[in-house]
Amino acid sequence: MSDGDNITQLTGADFDEFIRFQNRSFDYPPQRGLDWMVPTMYCATDWHMRCNYALRRNGTLVGIVGLYPITWRIGRATLRIAGVGGVSTEPQSRGTGVMGIMLEH
Repeated sequence: MSDGDNITQLTGADFDEFIRFQNRSFDYPPQRGLDWMVPTMYCATDWHMRCNYALRRNGTLVGIVGLYPITWRIGRATLRIAGVGGVSTEPQSRGTGVMGIMLEH
C-alpha cells in the first residue's frame, strides 16, 4: 500500500458512490444496473454495505471487494464463512496492484 491508500468498510452513506462505481466497473447502464438486477443484495443500508471494502487512493475510489457472510450447516456442524463477490477495479487503475492490496488486507 502506498501513503495515499486507505481501505475502509463501506456504510449506507456510501451507496450512491458505490453503485455508480460498480455499474461503471461491470459496464452496466445506470437505469439497469446491479441495484436493479439484484435489489436484495445492493441496498443503501449499513447492513448491506458493510459487506463491502473499498480502497481509496488519494481519496478516489479505485477498488471494491465484497465479503458476504454465509452460514452453512453440515450435519450438526455450523460453519460461518464468507463468499467473495463484487470484486471490481476502476478501469484506469487496472494493472496497478489494487486487487493484490485488497486481497492481502
